[in-house]
Amino acid sequence: MYALQGIDNKYLDRLEANKRDILKQIRADNLTQLYFEVFNKAIIKHGESFVEKDLGSFFAKLVHTFRPKDYCALDNPIKNYFGLKKESFFISFLIISSEYKHWAIDNKIFMQTIKDKFRRADLNQIINHNQLTDLKLLDLIFWSKANRIEKKAITE
Repeated sequence: MYALQGIDNKYLDRLEANKRDILKQIRADNLTQLYFEVFNKAIIKHGESFVEKDLGSFFAKLVHTFRPKDYCALDNPIKNYFGLKKESFFISFLIISSEYKHWAIDNKIFMQTIKDKFRRADLNQIINHNQLTDLKLLDLIFWSKANRIEKKAITE
């Protein structure tokens, strides 16, 4: 929802009308074409005029929703934490997703240990641990670290 702030109804209607094709491209892993055709340089009505807007944040969250084992739900604090502040959202999304996957594969035992400890700590069973992918777990860890750094920078 947050990633859709400032998007006009006409653009949302376009997404709705193309929903089947968008989902088909996500499932086919045809992300580059999809991103540049639909989410990059989107023309959005802003007041009485139109502006060009990169919807990379929304794109990352949308792709993550349908491919959570392959792509992370990237946020700016994580992008910045990894030193990709000046990089495009799309490129950062691909880089971080790829590196999360590689790290999780190379550290399977450690990932399972983290998941087990996380499951035991979740006394109120807030999280559906069966759906907690390696990428989502790494995203949660680094989101927490990145937000602590941002909060510290704000208060200094």
